[in-house]
Amino acid sequence: MNPTKLTPGEIGLSLSAEVLRIKCPPAHRLVLAEIISLYAANSCCDASDRHFSDRLTISKDTASVAVQWLEDEGLVVKVTTRLAHGLYRTLTPVPAAIAAKAAANPYPENPGTYRQNPGTKPENPGTPTRNFRVPLPGKCR
Repeated sequence: MNPTKLTPGEIGLSLSAEVLRIKCPPAHRLVLAEIISLYAANSCCDASDRHFSDRLTISKDTASVAVQWLEDEGLVVKVTTRLAHGLYRTLTPVPAAIAAKAAANPYPENPGTYRQNPGTKPENPGTPTRNFRVPLPGKCR
């Protein structure tokens, strides 16, 4: 075993702000984040659709569609090599394309926080629907 190469299960998944800003289904973002994480850890991403399916709890078909979409959008480069026992696929993220795609979807000017204007009267939260004993059973006192 190569001590410098981590197994896919040992590599944490990190979602960058750029990946989160890309307009696409959430599964596509997760697959892209996994490709970036694997590539950053091992300088190579040779994960199969089954790996993405198991690791991200998505279907194998969803993983396949996500990889195809990422390739079509130019966010990853897929290289497939024919070997004696089958095909070997590597996926390489394209940081410039990812940054450009994310820049096309900037953060909103007003993200819509839950703050009321200072001059407005707070809404009446109403009465609770259930009456609890204080302290609640099982809670620290």
